[in-house]
Amino acid sequence: MDFAHFAEYLFYGLMSSVSLYIASTMRDMKASIESLNITLATESQKLNNFKETVDRHEATLERHSDRIMLVEQKTFSCRHNEK
Repeated sequence: MDFAHFAEYLFYGLMSSVSLYIASTMRDMKASIESLNITLATESQKLNNFKETVDRHEATLERHSDRIMLVEQKTFSCRHNEK
């Protein structure tokens, strides 16, 4: 075997090794990205649930605030009428 053929085999071997390494890395990245997507979807759903809970609490607070204002108005008018 002459040096030219040896260099050619060496080059093809090196290219094959690099290709296998890149393919392996891409597979690992794909698995990592899929895991990240699942985690993001879960966190997004948790955030949406939290926002819905906050909205319900805000509506409840608004109703209670309206009731308190109504009671205060009645109390004020009763005290005003007593004088």
